[in-house]
Amino acid sequence: MIKGSIYKIKKYFLENKKIKDIRGASEIIEYLNIDVTLNIVGEKFIEECVIYAGGGNVYIVLPEGKGKDVCKRLEEEYTNIALTAMNAFEWETTDLNTFFMIIKEYREN
Repeated sequence: MIKGSIYKIKKYFLENKKIKDIRGASEIIEYLNIDVTLNIVGEKFIEECVIYAGGGNVYIVLPEGKGKDVCKRLEEEYTNIALTAMNAFEWETTDLNTFFMIIKEYREN
């Protein structure tokens, strides 16, 4: 499973006070979360592997051993598109029981 996000979003949005730039930053984050994430995952897997993509956060479930490559690809693409937005993606191999416990905790927070 992969969990990732664009962090320090407020700083990214408010690099300056121009409404046009703030709106543009919002559109870039939405584009990254939805379009870029789905495209990268869709290159080798079904799009339904993306459990959640929005608000700067991404949650993906992939076959074992595929997390590292997808994380690297996501980080590179996010950085290439949104030069000053900070992002990080991590993967962890888990079993089905642990996965459902994580989902439960994620929903509660």
